[in-house]
Amino acid sequence: MENDWSEDEHRVLIEMANAAASARDIGARLGKTRNAVLGRAFRHGVKLAPPKRAKRVEQRVAKPKRVWATKSAKKLARITAVALARDLYCAGRTLAEISDRTDIPAGSLGSYLKDLPRRREQTWDTRPKHDVARLESLALYYAGYSYAKVARQMGVCIGSIRNWLTDDALRLKAQTIGNAVKAERDAACAAFKAERDRKNTELAARIAAHNGPILAGMRPRHRDMMQLRVSGQTLEQIGQAFGVTRERVRQIEVKCRLDGLIIPNAKPLSAPAIRTAKRQTSLGRGAPVHSRKKYNITEEDRRRRAERMRAMVVKRWHGEASA
Repeated sequence: MENDWSEDEHRVLIEMANAAASARDIGARLGKTRNAVLGRAFRHGVKLAPPKRAKRVEQRVAKPKRVWATKSAKKLARITAVALARDLYCAGRTLAEISDRTDIPAGSLGSYLKDLPRRREQTWDTRPKHDVARLESLALYYAGYSYAKVARQMGVCIGSIRNWLTDDALRLKAQTIGNAVKAERDAACAAFKAERDRKNTELAARIAAHNGPILAGMRPRHRDMMQLRVSGQTLEQIGQAFGVTRERVRQIEVKCRLDGLIIPNAKPLSAPAIRTAKRQTSLGRGAPVHSRKKYNITEEDRRRRAERMRAMVVKRWHGEASA
């Protein structure tokens, strides 16, 4: 506090402050805390030297300098890759293999290899791939394919196909091949349709033989409905013809299918529909879907019910009397 400081201590404070001593050193000399020295100096306008901070010594590790590729180095690498590509091409390698080895795009190899003797890429019948692709594309066009389908299947553009059609010799060859392919395809389609119709006829005969006894055992109205259903009519059409809803026709259909009736192209029966049809069948024709015990109560059930009611009344009466 202010009264704890003597004149001599204040004089020593001023002398040490002028000598640039820190507040910690002054406090150690006078036996006072650092905060007390700072407060005394602030109140009497004595300027103290700022505290000395220990400098942090950082040891910096020199980073290795990054060596950037110069233009001359890049150019040298490209020249080396081009020379390797030319050697591989002369050795008979394909463009894809050359691109993988040299990291040069396959589309850019043509500009580096154009001065070399052109190599004939042989395929079947010792004809170039380009000629075979042209002939095959035009043959597909004359076989009935559209421009877009031919372009998508052969990997060419529509404009190229139209340009190839201007070549009379190539067009005649392609037309001959295309007509033969089209005739062969039409024959295969006709044979497939005939086989499909034969199988459908046999299946319809087997279904009719199977459904005959089942339809004979039905009521006439239900039999007429199911005959129309087997022939392919919808539930709505049958309901309008017989004056009922389509839901009623569906219920009759479910019962008949559970009895073994086969309806072509019908959806499989769901589990809830099967359970509902079985419960309605067990309760009798037209009976509501409820428990049979509710409508068939025996004398023993009535007696037990009366005893329970009597016991409940007696118990309630005794409870009210005791209260």
